[in-house]
Amino acid sequence: MSGSQRFFVFGLLALIAAGVVWFRSEVYSNPQPLVEHPELVLVTGGSSPYWQLLAKGAVAAADELDADLELKIPADDEDAKQQTELLVKVHASEVDGVAISPLEAEGQTRLINDIAGHALVITVDSDAPQSNRIGFVGASNHAAGIQCAELVEEALGGGGKVVVLAANMTKQNMLERVQGIKEKVDGDAESEGAKVEIVDVLIDEGDAQRCQDQLIAALEAHPDLAGVVGLNSYHGGLIAECLKQKELDGKLKVVAFDALDETLDAIESGVIFATVAQDPYQYGYEAVARLVANCQRSGIQLPLVGGKNTMNISTQKLYAKDLEEYRRQFEKRMGAAESTKAEQAPENKE
Repeated sequence: MSGSQRFFVFGLLALIAAGVVWFRSEVYSNPQPLVEHPELVLVTGGSSPYWQLLAKGAVAAADELDADLELKIPADDEDAKQQTELLVKVHASEVDGVAISPLEAEGQTRLINDIAGHALVITVDSDAPQSNRIGFVGASNHAAGIQCAELVEEALGGGGKVVVLAANMTKQNMLERVQGIKEKVDGDAESEGAKVEIVDVLIDEGDAQRCQDQLIAALEAHPDLAGVVGLNSYHGGLIAECLKQKELDGKLKVVAFDALDETLDAIESGVIFATVAQDPYQYGYEAVARLVANCQRSGIQLPLVGGKNTMNISTQKLYAKDLEEYRRQFEKRMGAAESTKAEQAPENKE
């Protein structure tokens, strides 16, 4: 090897060695500054007991993990306009992380992306999969829809006609629940000859009076109706009240969603067959815990924006026999967090 060749080889090796030293110093020795005391915001989808429990879990995590948490809570459930007003007020450049349950994923994606340009964003309860959030915490809503269908088939035995109640068809979780229940019922009808027929999906936009009016109209239009399925937390109590008014309690099979007190009471009295219970407390807790963990990582360790970084928290079927243990655990959990100041959007009077 000539002298010039040796010089070239040694020079190349020195350059590679310098590159390795620089890379290791940047990646391992000089990570981005960590946020030891994160400033976080949680934007819920409403103010009902379901959302209060989710917020309680978030507060518990913030207290435990030394983070400051601000709650922004729409006055009405399932009101995307109110929620968007609160989102606009989030000063993303002044906080480290935001957890949000988007009520209208497609329409709110641009706003979520604006926030994600300055702060870490995690979606909770319902996802915005096309946004730049770093992760989602919640149930597999498709699987939860399948669980609803299983309960309907169990309750009806020989089959029958049912109506499904849903708050809207704009939230990702609602789309997935309806898809899950339809796929299960249709698939079983083809393979096993089961005869559960969904005659309608009634959309109420979170309006209790509209929900009951539509259900009464469905009962009158389908006198042979055998069952009712409610896919939102407030549906169980409304269905039970409506059936009692029409003196039909106990005559139709009802499957509910979530575990509000009125739903559990109706299961205990036999008006509701069973419910699919989520764990909103754990949703809130894990959403904040993940935000804190990611705030305390260097940039190179963060999940890929838009990736499928999902934490699925299982739903469970609750029957009358399960209520005592479920209530015991619930009461124990409710004392876990202190209250914190929450900003609310003005109540929608339209």
